[in-house]
Amino acid sequence: MYNKIREIIDNTYLASIATNTDRGIWVSDVIHISDDINQALYWVSDPEAKHSQAIDKNISAEIAISITLSKEPADKKLGVQMQGFAHQIEGDTYDLIYKLWEKRGLIPPSKEEDVLQGDKWYVFYPTLIEIFDEDKEEKQKIELLDRKNIKKLQQKLDDDGRPYSFLWYDRPNYEYSEHQHIKPVSFYVLKGSVTFTLEDGSKFKISESERCDEIIGTKHSAKVSDVGCVYLTGQIDTKDTFVNI
Repeated sequence: MYNKIREIIDNTYLASIATNTDRGIWVSDVIHISDDINQALYWVSDPEAKHSQAIDKNISAEIAISITLSKEPADKKLGVQMQGFAHQIEGDTYDLIYKLWEKRGLIPPSKEEDVLQGDKWYVFYPTLIEIFDEDKEEKQKIELLDRKNIKKLQQKLDDDGRPYSFLWYDRPNYEYSEHQHIKPVSFYVLKGSVTFTLEDGSKFKISESERCDEIIGTKHSAKVSDVGCVYLTGQIDTKDTFVNI
């Protein structure tokens, strides 16, 4: 089934994104590229666009994405419908830029070029995928994250004074520079793992199903595993919780 999902994603150009804006549901089309390992999708958007603002204002909200491979009216319908979460990403994204430019049939820019011109990268990680294949007259459903378990963990975070919880995805091998937390933050790893390096050089790893309670004022950096990492994060409010050193 995952091969079919990859076929649909890799052989299509546009993804339709449905978000809940201040004025109701809004659908936008974006040029998407995929994660080489997971079913995550990436795109570039103007942060002032309606769908971007909806995502940035409420990262705890779910969004939906539909991708259809069928091209002609007579074609059998083949595509995916996905439900999940999305957020803006930062850091070195040249590999994503290179892949997007190739997909658009353009010559990839150099690392020094400011090709985004104020636009931002966004990532979507599906919690639920449904494949519709009219040729086989069937639908197949994959639940990538256990929603019942997530609700239980959210309640634990709430009980521990972390009432603002949201899902987050870090792509494979992503690195956090040294920083320290100025407010209480806790998270559960739902997929993958992340390794922390403390100021004294010591390391520790948080793997799937484990929880981390980050200590205020402790300087540390972090590196995500080569399969990426999905977290359920809880904090006391929506404001910034850490500062880079």
